[in-house]
Amino acid sequence: MAAEFHGRKRRRRYDPEARSAYVQRYYQENSERIKERARRWQRENKDRMNARTRAWRAANPHKSREKTWRERGIKNATYRTYLWVLEAQNHACAVCARDLKPNEKQTHLDHDPRTGCWRGVLCSPCNVAIGMFQESTGVMERATQYLAEV
Repeated sequence: MAAEFHGRKRRRRYDPEARSAYVQRYYQENSERIKERARRWQRENKDRMNARTRAWRAANPHKSREKTWRERGIKNATYRTYLWVLEAQNHACAVCARDLKPNEKQTHLDHDPRTGCWRGVLCSPCNVAIGMFQESTGVMERATQYLAEV
């Protein structure tokens, strides 16, 4: 029972550690119910969620790109780094030298999938080509020889 203090109930002091412990315990005990409620809300509000996502991406294009890079496993990729690399490459693709614009969808931050380290900025066709050649210099050299012979 709360103690009376000048006619009012005395408030408990807020204890962030106790609150955090309670929230963690509650989630562990009710995680399936919480997840199902979230999934149901997402199914019922798909249009609303899509509209909200599109609005966020339009308002935060730099953060949206950084989020995509993180999801693809590209380490230490920031929009500022991306612009720096693009500037160092004279706003051109590192492979074919095609002119690139910073916010163009056809501009890709190339990375090594084994290490997650970025290598440079490429146009979409060059990025796809490197992926199709399985990032193997040997395969690329054989393709070059093949094209030279034909």
